[in-house]
Amino acid sequence: MPYTDNTFFLYYNKSVLTETDVASLDGILSKCSAGKQFAYPMADGWYSSAFYFGKGLGFEVTYNDHLAETSIDCDFDNATGEAVTQAMWSYVKDSRFKADANDSKIAAGFNDGSIVAAVTGIWNRTTIQNYLGENFAAAKLPTYTLYKGTADEEQTQLVSFAGYKLMGVNNYSKNKTDAMDFAEFYCSRENQIKHFESRGFVPTDVEARADERVQADVCAKAITEQLKHSKTQKSVPSTLWIPLEGLGNAMITGAQSGSFDLKTQLKACVAAIEKTTN
Repeated sequence: MPYTDNTFFLYYNKSVLTETDVASLDGILSKCSAGKQFAYPMADGWYSSAFYFGKGLGFEVTYNDHLAETSIDCDFDNATGEAVTQAMWSYVKDSRFKADANDSKIAAGFNDGSIVAAVTGIWNRTTIQNYLGENFAAAKLPTYTLYKGTADEEQTQLVSFAGYKLMGVNNYSKNKTDAMDFAEFYCSRENQIKHFESRGFVPTDVEARADERVQADVCAKAITEQLKHSKTQKSVPSTLWIPLEGLGNAMITGAQSGSFDLKTQLKACVAAIEKTTN
């Protein structure tokens, strides 16, 4: 049973950034510095895939009757994918861009002011809001610059994974009826509103989501806008995460050394994602 959306969006300090600034990644970086960064978890495939999805790239998985993966195809390494990876690399090596971000680093950065904008999910809402206070703001993901410096330069919207946080009941539970009752209670309209009030979780229940308090909420608005630019998180390759993590880490390490073999690293990433069963 679903009880809140599960996607990611942008949090920012509105004393530093305007609504116009946060429309694009370059706009955000124009107000950043090495001491006041934009954080994006590039070593996490759940987040980094948004760059590829923005250009319509993706994957295809086939399954057998037992729902085991029989083949996986991925086009992240075609010509467009190489251009996307080049754009990602250009951001990672920018000192204003914090690519090794994770939840704890993002929270700490908003607390001490070393981060002024970051991409993460609703689970960090209370922490970030407490740190930013009246300067707390949120928006959909920005666009990023593709083919920068060429005649084909364009702004490409980051497209996030989207799904739901769920309360599940094991079909083999010894107390299945009680478990079902608890799940229904936990995910009820009333308790989804309580979740929203206490933790900022945006309800999935239609009536709860229509509540005027939810409709007026800055994160609810950001999520609603981001869901217009999202990819449903289903039929996702089991092999996706580790190779994308490796690609992101290779960029982060490359930014420190000044060297990143884009084509080789990208080919290796996709080869590790793909699968063929004879």
